[in-house]
Amino acid sequence: MKKVTAYIRSQKALKLKEQLNKAGIVAMTIADITAWTSYRKVTLQRRGIPVTYDLVHMAKIEVYIPDDMVDQVLKVITDNTRTGELGDGIITVSNLDQVINITTLMKNEDAVHEP
Repeated sequence: MKKVTAYIRSQKALKLKEQLNKAGIVAMTIADITAWTSYRKVTLQRRGIPVTYDLVHMAKIEVYIPDDMVDQVLKVITDNTRTGELGDGIITVSNLDQVINITTLMKNEDAVHEP
């Protein structure tokens, strides 16, 4: 099993959720986060004084999937979030040794599917 985590532009999160659901993902975690990178800064004017913001609001989406769905999920994420501009985000893929559904005690792939 794999855990796919995508840090994306906040405004793309709802569309991505819908597309992942259409691709067969029945559960995911979506969180609003604040991210920082040294290369992305936004300069605005406040009372005539330039102010630089380097904290960016993003969404973090996590899904647990079988190994054979990784390429499909990565394609759905990139197709629905990529603008080609700086700040589109990043995707990570991690191995999961074990997943247990606390309610049903099902394990691994069975644990992440609806009963």
